[in-house]
Amino acid sequence: MMRRSDRKKRKQTRLNKWITIFLVLSLVQIGGLYGMDQFLQPSSISASGNNQGNQEPAKTILIPKEATVSAYSPDGKHLAYVQNDGTFVVADEQGIVYSKQAEEIPHFQWLGNTSLLFFAQDNSLRAYLLQVHGAGTETQEPVMIQRWSGKETKVEQVDFSPYLEYLYIMVKRGDDKLLYRYSAGEGLNRIALGSLKLESVTYDDKTDVLTLYMTDGSVYRYEKRRLYDAAGKIVREDPSSEPQSGGKNQYEPNSVGKK
Repeated sequence: MMRRSDRKKRKQTRLNKWITIFLVLSLVQIGGLYGMDQFLQPSSISASGNNQGNQEPAKTILIPKEATVSAYSPDGKHLAYVQNDGTFVVADEQGIVYSKQAEEIPHFQWLGNTSLLFFAQDNSLRAYLLQVHGAGTETQEPVMIQRWSGKETKVEQVDFSPYLEYLYIMVKRGDDKLLYRYSAGEGLNRIALGSLKLESVTYDDKTDVLTLYMTDGSVYRYEKRRLYDAAGKIVREDPSSEPQSGGKNQYEPNSVGKK
């Protein structure tokens, strides 16, 4: 009787052992699958460091009634807007940190949480980069990166890559559309198109590739300072030239440039 009872106990012990091993392996497998699923999910943080998840940044700054157009910085800590009288204003939750009076502010956009591009127009069109500092810190005067003389020059399009930090500006002057490329290390330079007449542009901000549509129906690609035709042949190549205006500018805080 004792031997039979011992054998039953040994069988039950082995069975319990195998059940325990099976449960442990199952838990390990489930944990591994969950970790792989989390790894393969898209990140909620973009290349520029702004939260792209479902929850938007808290916006504690109210848009004033006199604002005709406005835009929050990506983190929601600053607000840029144009007043009825044409004054361009940048504010944080403690109040106004920068303002500028002009006949017209035709375009402005945030290039990051504290970097802002804006255009002012009166007898000329001027493009500025403004670095907004945190609360309690004095905001320096913006850096002018280009000035186009005369009232006939208008902003047509602005494209910016938050991944690569390149900036493209297209302006219309009379019947011509001019295209410029800005980088922090070189300033603003015009993209030479020769006798080609530009109609419109599309931009891939992840690869820094421009598709240029001409008035004659032809299509070109601008990539790495080279202009390619539809067959992939290089038709023009921009030299590494000196900046046209404004000197070197950075999108990062504590930049230095000429006003």
